[in-house]
Amino acid sequence: MTPCVQRELDKLKKMYRRERRLLAFSNKKGKPGHQFWSGVFNSVAGESHQFPENNVENLPKEREKEVKVLGITVYRRKREVPGGAIRETLLGGLWHERRLGKSKKVCVCGMQVYSRNKRRKKVLGITLKRYDYERQWFEVLAQKVGEKYDDVYLLRHNMGETYVELICMEERVRGHGSKRPLVVAREKRYEELCRMMLPKWIVVRHIPLDQGEIHDIFCEQGKEYREIMIEAEGHRFFCSTPRIAEHMVELRRKDPQVNFYSYMCESVGAKAERSIPRLRAKKEVEELAMDLMQREGLEEGKYVVLIPEAVSTQMIPESFWLDLEEKLTKRDYKAYINRTIGNNVGVPVEVLVEVSRHAAGVITLGSGIAIVLAKEVCHMDIIYTALRNKKARCDADMVMKLYSVRHIPSVDMQSINEYNSEKISYDALVEQIIANY
Repeated sequence: MTPCVQRELDKLKKMYRRERRLLAFSNKKGKPGHQFWSGVFNSVAGESHQFPENNVENLPKEREKEVKVLGITVYRRKREVPGGAIRETLLGGLWHERRLGKSKKVCVCGMQVYSRNKRRKKVLGITLKRYDYERQWFEVLAQKVGEKYDDVYLLRHNMGETYVELICMEERVRGHGSKRPLVVAREKRYEELCRMMLPKWIVVRHIPLDQGEIHDIFCEQGKEYREIMIEAEGHRFFCSTPRIAEHMVELRRKDPQVNFYSYMCESVGAKAERSIPRLRAKKEVEELAMDLMQREGLEEGKYVVLIPEAVSTQMIPESFWLDLEEKLTKRDYKAYINRTIGNNVGVPVEVLVEVSRHAAGVITLGSGIAIVLAKEVCHMDIIYTALRNKKARCDADMVMKLYSVRHIPSVDMQSINEYNSEKISYDALVEQIIANY
């Protein structure tokens, strides 16, 4: 298959998978319909891991541009990561420039002489121009929110911290005296989580927002590790504590009791000791889960859900998950792998929770979804890895201490096993996990 043909097929696949998600979860009668054509399509186009030599998703690395004179490099241009910042150096670093979007920095002999970002323009450390970026940001957001709501609660964190935020949300809203509250979910999956956790009188809306921009806006207002409130455009905007991982690592060295659950509760002024109910599932979500199980051939108690992806923590080799799948099959369990990266659509959080409830167990990386599922499943194996954010200086051991699901009240730890990936080989880890099935 030529690269040109493969490229066009991949475009069609991407369009098709968007529609497939809707089709797959709207077919409540269990009729095959689109499933047949789905199989035909995948047979022709292949999955994302096939045809690696000409798959358009496997983008070639961007080449460095380098100019040499008499064998000496006088100019170099390099992109840090695919889609990331561009660095240019001249005369071995005598002049250095870094660009990312609208941001730009220029250094001469190691000294910054010019910088520009969304907020200001500086020359030799002197601010020449300020941009009212914050006012513009709130104007746009207020237009999307509308005039109906008095207080707006922004969900800035990833899944695990958001789960705790939502546990505390009703107490938090009542504490602030909000009459017409709106919770803004920056991603669709957080909106789904809200539907399972919040009372109906608290309205939830999905408004796509950049996590980095939320961080920049609210970090400018205060460095305290607490909830931050900004009044703008006739609303009160509430946002929880910034830089949670970095600060928890610092506190943990002084106090071994510090953990993500108590930290998040304290930061929004809510009590940590509480009864946490199971997640609610609407009847239609239950039907969608049953349809999925029927299509995938998943019998209740005869399959294991594998979740090999995480947003904040590092991944582990694909061979590990393939080895698990093979050994589970030998023990008469079917492995259902939920993926969301690349062309893999995955399933909505609501459906994943319901499917996991009917499984013999769940094997997952230490991630937000592991926290969400801790009180929902009959058995779970959680594998902790280091945070991707190296500035947080959080290895697998620290991640396990801070984010262990044992910190969540009334979680049954007899049905949950936790592993530090840095203290055991992957082969030994597979054997330990398989021994539970």
